[in-house]
Amino acid sequence: MNTFIFDMDGVLFDTEKISWRAAKRAAAAVGFDMTEAQQASFIGMNMRDYRKKLTEFVDEASADEYIRVFDEQSQVIIDAEGIPLKPGAREILERLNEQGDTVALASSTKRPAIF
Repeated sequence: MNTFIFDMDGVLFDTEKISWRAAKRAAAAVGFDMTEAQQASFIGMNMRDYRKKLTEFVDEASADEYIRVFDEQSQVIIDAEGIPLKPGAREILERLNEQGDTVALASSTKRPAIF
């Protein structure tokens, strides 16, 4: 029996598209025209580092408002559409389960969003 550890966002779940849509909405709310390249530079960051990097583009109050709107809009999108699995994710997890392997989940996402 083997143990496999998977990252959640971008590996099992196709969350980058949700994040990009929420980021565009949050940026618009604080008057920041975020480019796709800028958004891509945030991928994989925990929220503390995300906020720190965000203050390279906007002031601290705007960064806090951006994060509030980002979280809100991410949830709006997820509630309306769900979170799509990456292609092949279900199949690999089912195969590992059939083989009796242990699967674990790793993520820098906020704990409530994981459960």
